[in-house]
Amino acid sequence: MAALSLNDVRAVIETHLLAGFGANVNTEADVTLISENGITIVTESPEVTATPIAFANLVYKPTPRDSYLQCTVEFDATQYVTLGDSSSLSNRLFGDITVNIFTPAGIGVGQNYDLANKVCSLFTRHILSDIQFQPLTGPNIIYSNNVGSFFQTQVVVPFNVFETL
Repeated sequence: MAALSLNDVRAVIETHLLAGFGANVNTEADVTLISENGITIVTESPEVTATPIAFANLVYKPTPRDSYLQCTVEFDATQYVTLGDSSSLSNRLFGDITVNIFTPAGIGVGQNYDLANKVCSLFTRHILSDIQFQPLTGPNIIYSNNVGSFFQTQVVVPFNVFETL
């Protein structure tokens, strides 16, 4: 792992998810602008009703009766694609995007599955900036006592990206 920036991979995935859920993504010096609460993307139009998305290691306090997503990008194993020839070394890096979908409890699964379907359509059979998205898993219902007044499902999107050293 030397030539590939993990933060660049993460930024491509997170920006694609934000834009897919209604945020007009602005950049400044190639950095996505995020507000103080860590999840509200700075938009061109404050009237945009984007679905809130919380990312890893950011504090987010959900509004009761409002849906939101929680996204984590994790990196897994690396596979050597080429060995020996120092002129064209290539690795394949694997990872997973885990998207937890929270909708208000007590209204059924319809709204939750609509959001899950949106996640699936954003990544199914797509290649973004050389990141190849694999077949998805989910939405799986998560039975947990710590989600309060929310119903939770989870979609996992495996991905891989090639790195040239």
